[in-house]
Amino acid sequence: MPAGDHRVELVGKNLYGSQSVKISTDSTTQLQTRVFPAGQLQIKVPEAARLTIKGSDYSAAIAGGSRLLSLPAGEYDIKADGDDCIPTAAKLSVKEGGTATWDPYSIGNLVFDVSPAGVLCLIQGGKEVPTDKDVVGLAPGDYKATLRKKGYREEKVSFSITAGKRSLIKMNLIELASGSVSLPKLGCAIALRVDGDLIYGKESPDGSVEYAGIPSGCPLDISFYTPLNPASDIDLPAQRIRLEEGEKIKLTIPSGRFSLPWFPVGAIVELGIDGNRVLDNEGSQGFLSPLLPPGKYRVVIEGELLQKALDLVAIISPDGQSEPAGYREAMTASLASAKEKEAKALVSRRTKTKIGFISLGAGLLGAAGAATTYALERQAMDAYQSAPSSSRAAELWKNVELLRTIFYATLGVGGVGLGLSPVFMIGTPPSSLEKSIQALDEGIKALAK
Repeated sequence: MPAGDHRVELVGKNLYGSQSVKISTDSTTQLQTRVFPAGQLQIKVPEAARLTIKGSDYSAAIAGGSRLLSLPAGEYDIKADGDDCIPTAAKLSVKEGGTATWDPYSIGNLVFDVSPAGVLCLIQGGKEVPTDKDVVGLAPGDYKATLRKKGYREEKVSFSITAGKRSLIKMNLIELASGSVSLPKLGCAIALRVDGDLIYGKESPDGSVEYAGIPSGCPLDISFYTPLNPASDIDLPAQRIRLEEGEKIKLTIPSGRFSLPWFPVGAIVELGIDGNRVLDNEGSQGFLSPLLPPGKYRVVIEGELLQKALDLVAIISPDGQSEPAGYREAMTASLASAKEKEAKALVSRRTKTKIGFISLGAGLLGAAGAATTYALERQAMDAYQSAPSSSRAAELWKNVELLRTIFYATLGVGGVGLGLSPVFMIGTPPSSLEKSIQALDEGIKALAK
């Protein structure tokens, strides 16, 4: 034998021995060893695999493939790994005169080296799987698959699966030019929810609304959303579309209106949740909403003639026109309540106006009396000062005191009357209240038609 280190195995029927030996040049080396009860291990793994076998009386690292090993009876830890091979391990028992079998692989795995991130792989006859992790448990054979991501060109690929091995798909997808979708312009903002992402549009010169940046090259699920309502209240079915690279398509969606048969001039209409949108009234006593997508909308109406705001729900039907539920009844009740309040205000205003005129008259009379008394008191004072005797002066002084008392009394009456008159006369003129009541009457009559 060639000089050097050797491993000698002694194999007999159900016997096995192994010993390392060093052979020197031009000499004979004597080997002393033992043999043990033995059995066999049948292994089947890919040839590219590396095997490690460890037992109490045996340890070796060998190449893979299909092979039959004679081993001492006992327990063994066995592992297989290697380039493109799926790592696996087991604990096996080899019995004297028996054959243990280890065939761990019946399936293979698929791994990816794909860019950009987020690519999906649709395996023929299977399901769509993400490429950011391995696909495990594929049966051996030949496969076809499609790699896709929104906004990138789809790629067709073929690959083979070998039992116990990892097959690799390596690919860089090419980005596509995005497309666009246009919708008719309606009376409220509409966003497209494209595969979960919201996209808002811009008005085009032709009056439509264009939604740019729509991914091309793969099927897309789109639904419709408006901030005026929760999505569940917009009755527009979702659609599935697919845009070719750079393609522009037009979609039509149904729409309808709601109307108000009578509407107070100057009042406002708020549409949607929390008054998100104030609709134009244009000063008309009738009202027709702009075109809106089908669904339910909150409608709040506020105005000077109304006792309180009306909070209603309008249901828009495709190509239809309807009133908000209970509008006539609610508006009539509000107008009637406002009319009652205005009528009471009119009675009160008329009463205060009469009192004001009476106060004004009394004030003017009192003021006139005070002026006359003041003149007479001046005359009496002159007569008192020119009296020829003290007895005569005493008599004339009584006239002065009397006229002075009358002057201050009339002066007080005039001041109170003139002071009270503005308190009762200033306020909403009765004619204005009468016009308001007349307007309320007109609304109640219009709603009764």
